[in-house]
Amino acid sequence: MTTWTFVFIACGLFMYFAGLYNFCYREQWETFIYDGIYIDSILYSFGGIARLIANWFIQFFAFPIISITITAFLLSSATTLLVYTLQRITKNYHLLPLSLLLAASLMLLLYNDNCNYCYLISFVLMTMSLAIHVSISKHIPRYISSLTASILLLLIAGPIATLYCCLVLIIELCHNWRNGLFYLSHPTIIIILAFIFLQISWVGSWEHLLFPDGYFTLRLKSGSSMYLPYTLSIVIFAIACIYRHFTLHNKSIIYTLFIAEFVCVILFVSLNTPKYISRDNESFKYLNYLVRFEKWNDIIVHSKQLPMTNVLHQNIFNMALAEKERLSDEFLNYPNIGVQSLLISGVKNPYITAMLSDIYFSMGHIAFAQRYAFEANESFGNYSPKLLKRLALTSAIYDNKPLAIKYISLLEKTLFYRDWATELRFALESNTSSPLAKRLQTKKACLFPDNRFSGSMGIDKDLEEILKANPAHSTTSQYLKVIQFCLNTK
Repeated sequence: MTTWTFVFIACGLFMYFAGLYNFCYREQWETFIYDGIYIDSILYSFGGIARLIANWFIQFFAFPIISITITAFLLSSATTLLVYTLQRITKNYHLLPLSLLLAASLMLLLYNDNCNYCYLISFVLMTMSLAIHVSISKHIPRYISSLTASILLLLIAGPIATLYCCLVLIIELCHNWRNGLFYLSHPTIIIILAFIFLQISWVGSWEHLLFPDGYFTLRLKSGSSMYLPYTLSIVIFAIACIYRHFTLHNKSIIYTLFIAEFVCVILFVSLNTPKYISRDNESFKYLNYLVRFEKWNDIIVHSKQLPMTNVLHQNIFNMALAEKERLSDEFLNYPNIGVQSLLISGVKNPYITAMLSDIYFSMGHIAFAQRYAFEANESFGNYSPKLLKRLALTSAIYDNKPLAIKYISLLEKTLFYRDWATELRFALESNTSSPLAKRLQTKKACLFPDNRFSGSMGIDKDLEEILKANPAHSTTSQYLKVIQFCLNTK
């Protein structure tokens, strides 16, 4: 219990100060939908149960403190199970601090936006399986149990089964190498099953079946970092299996060993934190959190504390200025690179695409707001709550009631978006004076009076048309003035 409490507090405090809004940002792109079709689509995918559990937790990440509390709980649980396993192997707690390395590596990796949260869930399931394995004393039951666990882990959690097989093999070879040879059957069976899954096209590649690539999206950007928890796990267990053959009674040596291990953990975290956690990136996530709740004044205040050399920060900051009718007066008061500081272009990234949807919606360009929301939502698996809200709203603006109801129905099956969805449904079906209904009418007035293709004549011409349709839409006017200024001063 002491280990669990220590890791829980340490991880919680680290995440609070390192990037409180990291997990809130993650929740914008995936959530849990209480719908049979949605559940089946994930449940019957490779490693679907772990993904489903992950998404169930992620739905609560709309609240910053809850998000880090849940994550700290899972990290401390995995660490405690690992400590128990290592204690059963070595018959002591001398290597306890080393187990913290695994928790640290997983925690840092979760700050990579391309790392799926089910990576952590899979590790928890694996450490549970290892704890069960070492608690069984007789060889045959232990063999059957670990073989069953290997197959189940592959099915419900994915590639983590490969690591489990490797760790079990290390444990058994060091315990009794003759009996340990029987455990070569575990990775063999996993490889055979992986081959079968490839043949039936359940999963598209060996990497996704057997290696941590399966827990990453846009994996080309993840690099070797995805393998760090795997590598550390193997190293820690190898050390434990070697250490079990040594007996230490000298308390001074034991204390020195403890201190050395803690120093290693501290150095690991200190050296790797800058590699995994970017201050610019965390500021961007915080700004996105503020955009989500339309806290424009807070965005302006926070942005002024930043160097403002990041074009993404500039885009969000200028959107906040436009919403407060200050953009045309203050644009030149801050660093900018012309139109790119208002609307970034040339970046193929669903996160940026989603941000552009926010900006276009703010300026009243509903066509582009809907287009970019659709593209980004498709990249995130079509279940992004933030983008589903945008698509529901833009569909309602276009009076496409069947499409709007489709998105509304999905959001009504969520835990924290159902009230908003019900409000929009009510606004669609009757004339109300709710804030959402009023916003709907305001944005509807921004629609082009003709059917020409948006953007064909340039963004400035589009904004001119929007302003003709709705002269009272101030953000359109603000953006148009600044864009025209930038184009004329090239």
